[in-house]
Amino acid sequence: MIERTRPCNKTRAWSEPETGASFHNDSPRQENQKYLRLSAKPRRSYELAKKKWSNRKTTKYFRCKNCGQELSVPRGKGTMRVVCPKCKTETKMKS
Repeated sequence: MIERTRPCNKTRAWSEPETGASFHNDSPRQENQKYLRLSAKPRRSYELAKKKWSNRKTTKYFRCKNCGQELSVPRGKGTMRVVCPKCKTETKMKS
């Protein structure tokens, strides 16, 4: 009588890891949320660059020296007092 043995771990299929769970535990919704979370910052900076380019003739953009928030002033209005909405730092800026 020939006894059959269980196959060793080397013969397991790629879709079955040692724990028995599948590789992709995330549902499509969770996977999409993860993608949106990871791609939010690059998308935001791309949208800001696009906005800066389209408004470059009418608006001047600069960063707050205290917190780094992106601020804008209309061009051609002379020297203006600008207050950062994030940290409330006051700056004088020539537009």
